[in-house]
Amino acid sequence: MYAAQRIGLTRKTGSTSAYQTFLPINKQKRWMFWNLPYPLGIANIRRQDMIDLDECGIELSTADRSIGKAYLGRRVKQSGLYSKSDKLNLLLAISGDDDNPMRWRDIWTGEGTTGIRMIEFIWRIIYDIDSLDEADQQFCFIVDNLRSHHNQQMSAIIIEAGHRIVFRAPYYSVYGPVEYVFNTIQGVTRIRNHLISDAATLQKEIDHAIAFIPSFAPYFIIAVSGYQSKLS
Repeated sequence: MYAAQRIGLTRKTGSTSAYQTFLPINKQKRWMFWNLPYPLGIANIRRQDMIDLDECGIELSTADRSIGKAYLGRRVKQSGLYSKSDKLNLLLAISGDDDNPMRWRDIWTGEGTTGIRMIEFIWRIIYDIDSLDEADQQFCFIVDNLRSHHNQQMSAIIIEAGHRIVFRAPYYSVYGPVEYVFNTIQGVTRIRNHLISDAATLQKEIDHAIAFIPSFAPYFIIAVSGYQSKLS
């Protein structure tokens, strides 16, 4: 272990990338996304004009903290209701503007994101951004390249409202700023999992995690840095 540390090796959790990630066509799409101007990429899009959105599923497996410290011969115990919760679907959109860190979220149980729910979510975002003092600001929606997201009506609503939409390259979610926000939400809820006992309290903690993120600009910077590190 000491020898590994001396040559700069550290212990990490392994991750898996789909085989499609390394196909030439998908590597080309990633390059286009970062280096070409709209509508093929985001090279000419300012960070403060970006709105990244995606969805994820969150559920509580257990809130039981199984390890603690106590005097010799004493038990470590805590009273509480620990049970699995229903899966929550989280649809989240974040703004890259550091001065106005806007966020939109929709949380529900049951079926995943439908076309109708996505359209209603987009309408809510457009209503909010068109109410800003900078009403002439042109935003760019960045959306994960899932087939279900290629909704012609959704794209038409965004474009007719005077905004833009670009799809991220497939099979490489690490370039999505909102993916890092999901990771933050997971970390915060794990720390506070002893306060969670059902879907209602889980949703409360998710709302808490989203509301107290002061700015989403660092998440956009991380995504850009991740791409640049691949080039070096």
